[in-house]
Amino acid sequence: MNDKLATLAKKYHSGMMDEHELSKLGQLLLATQQDRQPTDYIIEIGSFHGHTACFLFELMQSCNEILPILCIDPFERVVPDDKNPQGVYAEFMRNVSEVGADQHCYPLVAFSHDCHSIVRDGACLLIVDGDHRYEACKQDLELYVPKVRPGGFVFIDDFAEVYEGVKRATEEYFPAHQLNDEGWFAHAQLDREMPGA
Repeated sequence: MNDKLATLAKKYHSGMMDEHELSKLGQLLLATQQDRQPTDYIIEIGSFHGHTACFLFELMQSCNEILPILCIDPFERVVPDDKNPQGVYAEFMRNVSEVGADQHCYPLVAFSHDCHSIVRDGACLLIVDGDHRYEACKQDLELYVPKVRPGGFVFIDDFAEVYEGVKRATEEYFPAHQLNDEGWFAHAQLDREMPGA
């Protein structure tokens, strides 16, 4: 499996997530198999062109176990800036369709703070890679981490000084002993002591 994971990380690396980030994300997803729940699914906040969703889909396909991936992104509704790029819905759909993931990746075209009330609990993996401003990232954590089941994982991309808002919001939300800083990203496994759990 390590070879397959490395091959897929190399295939899907981009300016959004490099091979190291994708490899760790894949490891976290594979770790959720140890206590798989029937309601498990993945939430991705910030889908851009769909490369991460395609990576996760192909990794799951190689394990003969495919979970739904809810891809939350406002796409063209975003006004881009130097730290918040604009995704393209047509590009996202083209990419997920090319690998056959379109039947398992469900795009929710919305700002994450507007649609949280219709997103169900029970996710085994949450990827936070949306709006990089402090208030927005803080809100994503507050609204979506409680939707992750105990034992599930939260993966925060762009956890770095250049994205001060992401780093600050994440460090405020997670207890220091629970947050794993990997340089440019961080992750945490949830337990029943987490806020909102």
